[in-house]
Amino acid sequence: MKHYNKRVARIADELISFFLSVGGNNIDLKIEVTADYYKFYFKTNYLAKKDKEIAKFCKLINCPKQSGIEEYYGGLAGESDIDSEIYLVGMMVEQVEVNYLDDHYLELKFYKYKQG
Repeated sequence: MKHYNKRVARIADELISFFLSVGGNNIDLKIEVTADYYKFYFKTNYLAKKDKEIAKFCKLINCPKQSGIEEYYGGLAGESDIDSEIYLVGMMVEQVEVNYLDDHYLELKFYKYKQG
């Protein structure tokens, strides 16, 4: 289970890093841990001039899950470009839901199952 905890921490780190890069200064992150999954709830603001980056983020985070990608890229790609990091996160999580809120806020919910 230790490797799952590290992956969850890296996923959270990538999301925080991305939203800081688009001007987020009010970032809420909640992770619910159950016997079967981790449920992420993420709410943040972003700068209006970063709308294109947010749209690209939403596309990348919603890519289909790729079985086996975690063993290969489980540590994420390190300090490479943000697009590839978000794409990797998208391939490692399930049931992504993105909601645009008022005043350039974004709400993100998804699951990281412990098996499969």
